[in-house]
Amino acid sequence: MAAVMSIAAVYLSLYAKPYIVIIVGIMVFTGFLIYLKKTGIPGFYVIFIMMFPIMCLRTEESMEKLCYQGQLLDETYAACVNGYIADIKQSENGYAVYIRNAFVMPDSWGRQFKSGLVVYSEKRFANPGDEVKIKVTLKDFNIPSNEGQFNARKYYTSLGFNYCADLSDVVNVQSGSSYISSIYRFADSIKNIYQNAYSEQNAGIMQSIVLGDRSGLDDVVKRMYQKNGISHILAISALHVSLVGMFIYDWLKKRIGRIASACFSTFLIISYLCMTGYSASASRAVIMILVYMLADVLGRTSDMANTLGIASVILLWINPYNLINSAFWLSFLAVAGIIYIKPILSDDKTILIYIRRPDKKNVGIFQLILFRIADRLLQACVLQLRHFR
Repeated sequence: MAAVMSIAAVYLSLYAKPYIVIIVGIMVFTGFLIYLKKTGIPGFYVIFIMMFPIMCLRTEESMEKLCYQGQLLDETYAACVNGYIADIKQSENGYAVYIRNAFVMPDSWGRQFKSGLVVYSEKRFANPGDEVKIKVTLKDFNIPSNEGQFNARKYYTSLGFNYCADLSDVVNVQSGSSYISSIYRFADSIKNIYQNAYSEQNAGIMQSIVLGDRSGLDDVVKRMYQKNGISHILAISALHVSLVGMFIYDWLKKRIGRIASACFSTFLIISYLCMTGYSASASRAVIMILVYMLADVLGRTSDMANTLGIASVILLWINPYNLINSAFWLSFLAVAGIIYIKPILSDDKTILIYIRRPDKKNVGIFQLILFRIADRLLQACVLQLRHFR
């Protein structure tokens, strides 16, 4: 319920008039109070319906960062930027420097704001993890001129980078002392190892699989993975997070206890998430695994549907513009398909509804293998349903 309210609130806040948001909020709240009175459900559940106004306010707060979008095309605005470099990607035209949560102080405006920024430079002036103070010329990301064209502005906004800029001058560069800075430096050192140890093509593949960085991926290799339907291997998702976190948690809890292993695994998983760039799919997987470990430590069981709802609420709270990110929807729809559609097609008694499973005591090895393969194929088919619209 909280997840549905959050998604509705963000969508209406982004695309509807304010009075429509207010009317819908009043209708939802009134309807839910009537429902509570008739069913006798505890009033505590009102807190879930309160996610609607709370998320509306959060979205409005996030929209303030975009108040200058669309104003940077006709005029030139100089600004001073302070922040930590999260990543640097090289292209044919130079370097793209990604700065998260940078303090941007425009010269012509008296108001500073905090936002992610992509700075384009001809030369590499710093390394990931460095704290920089630079002067830039602010710009907007491009918007599509034709229907169906890639919308760079929406894409980067959904990632937390609301503006781009051209580098004008480097005022100060110093090595960051925070833990996040050390994570960024560690990720960059891994890239350097791959570039030195592998060929250019293989280094790009390893960077994509391990760190989620596709900047060095060859176009021919990318198309080959897409053509064979396995491009998800190149994205940081639940598979990567599970390999890094869950294996260590299950292995350590038998040796040092659940609490200690959960703390260590949490530290490791969140560090890996920072290192790979906070993608929507990886963030969703991290939140669901953290809830699973918390439930296991408390001696409880985690419900996948509620855990998925918790993940959606947290991600939309962090960045409401995740709602326009295709990775957000593909990741959540994939898990929703496993939760809601897979049990309809395959359960403990039947498979494909009409085919009855044999009794476990009398099942042969061949039948067991056959039904296991059928289960996996059904799960793969359910995951592919997210691509249809």
